[in-house]
Amino acid sequence: MNKALLFSLLFTPVVMAETVSLEYKEFYERLKVVNKSGVQLIELAFSVAPADKCPLEGGQITSGSQSYPLTISRDQRLLLPFDEQLKLDRALIQLTISGEENRCGLAMQLRERQPLMNYSAGRLNQILTEMDKVLDNMQGFPLKYFRKPIDGLSFEFVDDGARVILDGVNKAAGSKFTLSKEELAQVKIVQFSQVPKVVSPWISQ
Repeated sequence: MNKALLFSLLFTPVVMAETVSLEYKEFYERLKVVNKSGVQLIELAFSVAPADKCPLEGGQITSGSQSYPLTISRDQRLLLPFDEQLKLDRALIQLTISGEENRCGLAMQLRERQPLMNYSAGRLNQILTEMDKVLDNMQGFPLKYFRKPIDGLSFEFVDDGARVILDGVNKAAGSKFTLSKEELAQVKIVQFSQVPKVVSPWISQ
């Protein structure tokens, strides 16, 4: 089965209470790796999942006696600042979750910063190269030499009616479409009927 590359972060799915506190420094250290990698087209996204069984009502960042609102997207992505002072102040991320003893998880995912409808071969390969670079930096020495390589890119859409044109050939893309490294090496132009919701690394299994 093929699937997008998705990482579990901080904890595996567990039963969560109504309010959960997480250390900001754990997020900061991972964001720091991305920032130091010098990438332009990709970012690291954090989210609470699954959204249908683990509804997230809100959140805030607390530091001492101060608190700041935490921006949360409709798909439960946590839009966190990259702030060294918050790390030094031992800030906490506090999440408010509703539901009946839901099994919740916190995930992080590399993805393209701004997905497009049309892609050149150059942009696609830059995305792939940047994702490989960040993953190597996250693993560190010597683990980066043993990690499973990225096999291509995954494109996710809001519905299953998306279509793709590969060098002039029109075909169905569905709700999720993948391009392997071999296909990326050959294709020159990729056009979608709608902007992908997420473009992320893809590995085959």
